[in-house]
Formats: sequence, structure tokens, C-alpha cells
Amino acid sequence: MGATKCVAEKVIQALSQRGDTRFLAVRFGNVLGSRGSLIPLIQDQIRRGGPVTLTHPEMRRYFMSPAEAVLLVLQASTMEIRTGIFLLDMGADQNRRSGGRTHSAVRFGARPGCPIVFTGVRAGEKMEEELSGHDETLKGTPFDRIFEVRSNGITNESILRLRCKR
Repeated sequence: MGATKCVAEKVIQALSQRGDTRFLAVRFGNVLGSRGSLIPLIQDQIRRGGPVTLTHPEMRRYFMSPAEAVLLVLQASTMEIRTGIFLLDMGADQNRRSGGRTHSAVRFGARPGCPIVFTGVRAGEKMEEELSGHDETLKGTPFDRIFEVRSNGITNESILRLRCKR
């Protein structure tokens, strides 16, 4: 997870501890067809006859449809949990169904003979997407595919203000 998303989640957690207003954030992988989605780029490369540029043959990313993302966000918003951070399950079944391994360009319309070029892993890029951190635990919720993210660190507004002033 990027630094900006991490800070935003810490703010959500701090705000959820004050008053009666509920704040929540939902964490998930890539939504097919969304801005920045890999799929339109690959489809455009295929239409032009290639090459299809992919990072690495073993890189793994998770995908979900916009309808799945909306449903899971709405379900998360109905829960009475005050921590404010939820993780949507992007498990192996999702990965297989959506063609999650990036070397499966054929699933996106590549024709036999369309060249695939692997560009290599960029600095700071991970081979497998991590949807939860090493300092977090996941707790089940009433919905099978939604988990509550529990930070093993302390997040409250006064600590957050101190860290941001530095």
C-alpha cells in the first residue's frame, strides 16, 4: 500500500474514535475498467498488433468487477464496526476467474503470434500484491468476503497529529 493511502487510513481510524459519526475505508485490489486499470492498456496494445508489455511472467495482481466492488463497499457500510477499515477478499478464486496472472494476456484478446515483452520489475514494485500489512490482523465479519483490519499499532488523533508535525 502506498504512503498516501496508509496516511488516509490512519486519519479514518483516528476520526472513527471520536463522536458519533462513522468513518470507514475499504481496501481492495484492482477494479476492472477503472481509471489506471491494466486491462484497457493491454487491449489497446493487442489491437495495434503488439507487443503486449508486461512486467514479469510471475507477477500476481488481483482484479474484481465494478459490480463486485460496489456490492462489497455497500455491505461494508452496513456493519456496526467502529474501526473504520475493511479489506475485501481478493482470493485465489477471484484471481483465477479474472485472469489475475499478468502473463495471461491471451485472456484479454491476444491472438497467437502477438508478441509479449516482459519489461522487468520496477524499483519498489512487489511481485505479489499485499492487501494487508505485517502489523495488521484480519478479523471476520458477518459477510464472507469482508474482513475487518485491525492494526497492531496505536492509532489515535493525538499521535497522528504529533507524527504529521515532524
